[in-house]
Amino acid sequence: MNAELKRFDADVKADESLQNEIKSTVKDNESLVSFANERGYTFTLDDLNGASQELNPQDLDQVSGGVNTTVVVLVVVVMIALAE
Repeated sequence: MNAELKRFDADVKADESLQNEIKSTVKDNESLVSFANERGYTFTLDDLNGASQELNPQDLDQVSGGVNTTVVVLVVVVMIALAE
């Protein structure tokens, strides 16, 4: 995964206000990339899409079992934001 995407993921996990801002402003993957880029993170839509494609059945099992991985947490946060 792109180093900037990892940094963004870590910051999102650590900052509830950032999570809330994502939930209130992000509507899709493109707007998530724009949101992040406006805040100094440098990754592309391809980077984000590539990270979500890295998920495998084992990653998904970890989510259901409560174990967080970097990619899984970011995708879950984004999916929650998009669902609301």
